[in-house]
Amino acid sequence: MITAECINCGACELDCPVRAITPAPSQFRIDPMVCMECDGYYPVPRCQWVCPVSACAPERESYLFKARALTNRGAPPVVLRAAPPAETPAILQGRLDRLQKQLALVTNKETRAELRYAMAKLQWQLGQITDAEFAEIEKFYENFTYEWC
Repeated sequence: MITAECINCGACELDCPVRAITPAPSQFRIDPMVCMECDGYYPVPRCQWVCPVSACAPERESYLFKARALTNRGAPPVVLRAAPPAETPAILQGRLDRLQKQLALVTNKETRAELRYAMAKLQWQLGQITDAEFAEIEKFYENFTYEWC
């Protein structure tokens, strides 16, 4: 589970081998029906390993007790967030650069494939590839299965 310490950096989402982590309104969440806690693949769950603030953790009884106690106090406060900034070409290019750096570090084939797709989408938004090229890439990733890796 992802605790309240989550800073929404997205590291866990990109590194999850089964894509069990998705963004939620206030923080990321782990789908328990999909998550396998990397059992048999890694000594420690990948989300727990990459999290900079140790917010990804197994469901500890002490944390669940604390969460239930806080829930029983009443409704949580409403968190108002500013509207996200408009995506300018500079912001998109910065994202593309970060994804390229991340691609160089990632060894997980499934994650690399998803990073490549995200990079292609940004390149298309920036006009670096044509609509036809992006349509081909999108068609490839629609039919992509991880068995090919």
